[in-house]
Amino acid sequence: TTEIYTLSLHDALPICALFQELFSKCTGVICSSGNETIWEAVSRGVPVLTIPSPGNGEQMLNAVSHAANHPLLVRGCRKLRMRDVRWIAGFEHSEVTRQESRTLRTRVAALESTGSEGLAQLVRGAGTREAEGSKAEKA
Repeated sequence: TTEIYTLSLHDALPICALFQELFSKCTGVICSSGNETIWEAVSRGVPVLTIPSPGNGEQMLNAVSHAANHPLLVRGCRKLRMRDVRWIAGFEHSEVTRQESRTLRTRVAALESTGSEGLAQLVRGAGTREAEGSKAEKA
């Protein structure tokens, strides 16, 4: 059955609880390429098929970066295709997909405990890895 909710500012906590409850039952998500839903899904190990809104550069970047960072759980595409629907409908977890989700949760927990300094270290580390990669390519 479909329930209709009239929302007000005071409804935020119950709606968050409902969101968490419903998300825990998801076996796959098809969504636009905003960050929040993709992060929520990947952190729970739920596969995501993400389609950026046409002409939205931020969403295009999100789709590419999430698919690159979580290649087993996120598939970005320009438009909905049957093969992508089959991928998400037939998705089967493995230890590798579970590990991809655990890795994200571990990184988020580390950032939450260290705050902005942890984020700065993560960014510096990414910059170092990129520099090392370009050095290796030149060699």
